Amino acid sequence: MYKIAIGKNLDIGNIVAPIAANLTKRCFLVTNSKVAPLYLKKVAGSLKKRGISVVSEILPDGEKYKNLNFVKRLYGSAVRNSITRKCFAVALGGGVIGDLTGFFAATFMRGIEFVQIPTTLLAMVDASIGGKTGVDIPEGKNLVGAFKNPLAVIEDVSFLKTLPPREMKNGLAEIVKYAFLDRKFFGILASKLDRVKRGDEGDLTGIILRSVQIKTEVVRKDFREAGLRRILNLGHTIGHAIEAASGYRIRHGEAVASGIVYETDFGNFLGICSDSVRKTVIEFVREAGFRPVEPDWGKIAGFIKTDKKVIDRKPVFVFIERIGTVKIREVFWRDFEKWVKKH
Repeated sequence: MYKIAIGKNLDIGNIVAPIAANLTKRCFLVTNSKVAPLYLKKVAGSLKKRGISVVSEILPDGEKYKNLNFVKRLYGSAVRNSITRKCFAVALGGGVIGDLTGFFAATFMRGIEFVQIPTTLLAMVDASIGGKTGVDIPEGKNLVGAFKNPLAVIEDVSFLKTLPPREMKNGLAEIVKYAFLDRKFFGILASKLDRVKRGDEGDLTGIILRSVQIKTEVVRKDFREAGLRRILNLGHTIGHAIEAASGYRIRHGEAVASGIVYETDFGNFLGICSDSVRKTVIEFVREAGFRPVEPDWGKIAGFIKTDKKVIDRKPVFVFIERIGTVKIREVFWRDFEKWVKKH
């Protein structure tokens, strides 16, 4: 398993140097136009102090740029800057930068090493962990990608000080997801929810650490998502469809929170969870600050049909049976349509 470092005001170069000791002391750092003015100089300076030269590429900010055209841009830049197979890439940014850079690293010259330095809460607790990389195509989210573990994931919680409130909330949705997967963590998060929502560094660091542990424990047992890892898709079947149908105007966390609510209601409709469990889930999501979006179910259905989790034309959902216990279920399309008619 790769190294995961979580802390405050970390010396990034000091962490990276020994991990990349067998590689060329040269890296290809990818970031975006929002993160670059804040942290590019700091991170590049830390690497340079350890003798690692840095070539940087600054991309526009936003999910709409997570596509093959921008991967091609990275390929071209890397070649022009003499990046070789013994160099390594660095992803400095949120989930979009992490996914793009990871996919670039998995495919450039048939694979080079890379390091994840997430700067958003969402990327810290979800996107940077687990080795999934990928890009979106018009037909859906993350339909092109590769599994590629980084050399390390370095999470400096001090980066979150500059994160806008909406993006903090975006990451909280994935933390809430982990709480529904782990009953003990549900209790911990419930007791600290108000402080976490306010961004209290002490509580937030512990919550991030436990979220990462939960995901890492699952991924270690099922890296390629053949079975157990699918539980991490709780809320994502409808959530990804909401994102795509909105043209990615709705953030990933906001969409997943809505997906958890709707999929729990669907599970209740199918008799998988009780009315009391349904109520608990919906109330907790609301307490975390989320209100379900009102989707166009016709558009949503179209994106669900092309979801990468579909098996033999049957959509796959992760249903909460009770807090801490979920079921993965292939669903007949007619049952989904019957439930949709309620909305």
